[in-house]
Amino acid sequence: MAAPGRWYAGVSTPTSPAEGAMEMATLQATIKDPANDVTYRVYAYRPVTREEALHGIAAANRRRKKKLKRGSVVDIITTFGSENAARF
Repeated sequence: MAAPGRWYAGVSTPTSPAEGAMEMATLQATIKDPANDVTYRVYAYRPVTREEALHGIAAANRRRKKKLKRGSVVDIITTFGSENAARF
């Protein structure tokens, strides 16, 4: 039996945070794709630019195996602005 939790980008997050665990990203950017009638909600640790939000959407879409249904709302959790995010 699977442990309770939520799934984001193929990763399970526990329902109760462990000591020292990262907090959930709370800032949200919403981008709508009117051609496919899909709404993307990109979560980050700081305000993101439109280009950064589109980068997060593109990365999530590359991992997606099935086409999204019309009217879908997709939550994308990023590490933009996180202390633990890789710096390039």
